[in-house]
Amino acid sequence: LPLLSMASPAKPLKDELSLKVIRLSKPSFHVNTPFECDTSDAAYQITSERSNNVHPFGLSTMLTIPSSCGKTFLGETFRSYISINNGSSNNVTSVTIQVLLKTPKAERQVLLSVPPNAIPVFSPGDSQDFVISQEIVEEGTYTLICLGSYLRCDGEKKMFKKYFQFEVEQPLQMTSKTHLIHGASFTEIQVKNSSVVPLCIDSIEFVPTQNFSVHDMNEGVYEGQSANTSETQTFIWLRPGQTRQYLYNIQEVDGSTTTSPQQDVGHLEIDWKSNTGGSGKIVTPAIKRVVPRQKEFQLEITNLPSNIELEVPFNVTCTIKNCSSQKLVPKLSAIVEKQAGIMVNGISGRTLTALDPGEALSTDINLFPLFPGLQSISGLRVTEQQFNKSFDFEQLADVFVRSPSC
Repeated sequence: LPLLSMASPAKPLKDELSLKVIRLSKPSFHVNTPFECDTSDAAYQITSERSNNVHPFGLSTMLTIPSSCGKTFLGETFRSYISINNGSSNNVTSVTIQVLLKTPKAERQVLLSVPPNAIPVFSPGDSQDFVISQEIVEEGTYTLICLGSYLRCDGEKKMFKKYFQFEVEQPLQMTSKTHLIHGASFTEIQVKNSSVVPLCIDSIEFVPTQNFSVHDMNEGVYEGQSANTSETQTFIWLRPGQTRQYLYNIQEVDGSTTTSPQQDVGHLEIDWKSNTGGSGKIVTPAIKRVVPRQKEFQLEITNLPSNIELEVPFNVTCTIKNCSSQKLVPKLSAIVEKQAGIMVNGISGRTLTALDPGEALSTDINLFPLFPGLQSISGLRVTEQQFNKSFDFEQLADVFVRSPSC
């Protein structure tokens, strides 16, 4: 139960009332660095004596109380014990106490307010104790402000003020990436333990916005977890600096009209615990995904043969769709430098008929497989003749090329 360190030196109370502020926190584990010594050495005797001692509070040598305010993490509930004592031999009256918490954004939150009629008379030797608590939702420097006033026995009004500062750190760092795979949107989230103590991820939930739905892809992939074991039954420990990845499939809700290239898809709610039982909850900022600009043309490969042999040409159907709002004239050609295992066989550069908005056409192209194994059909380009704009398409389809010896 460490005393909070004062932000600036304050004058000691020479009058009747004294104020103490103590941070309520859990002890931490004490780790001794082992060293070799003989039984006759003084170090051995001192270590033996300390190992047999028991703290007056019943605290063993495995646990230690922080000497200062200690670490305060984002998402924790800050608790403090406030005690006011009359150490004089006179009665005081009309005692008022107010405790404020100044946030990093300079906002002041009232945590405790004691009016004058609550303590009409404060006798010598009396004390009043209070416990305040506040959930920490911002990272940065906080200031605990304690204000008080009272009337002395001669009617003089006295006031006192004290400030206590403490830092709030982010225990977990989160980064996100968006992947588009065959038209499906996946959000990859990395959660890293940025603190100096091990942390347990008690639960993690992706909360989508109203325009999106989410499918959790993480079920059954955690350490020591089977496919039909729920995530909430497994504790996930992160050592300092350790990172864990999560994957979510993000889908737009039917009827959604989101057209912005940068969209808020939701946020994470993470419940965590420390190795001594301290707990907290973090609500991350909005997670965004960047939607790539839609091309004027959409190209798709269909009618793939089921059996493709090495160095034996084969035909596929190439379907081109006009995704713009105006009439366009496409020209289909091959990009030789972007074709590796499978090449376009024949003359490249074929001008097709004009396409109205939303209209599609199909044409056959001949391909020649150069290498066996799993190969990708890529390196096709569609050029719009009127505006001379080119659109490249890669990894349109994957096929398996059989070797003659197979």
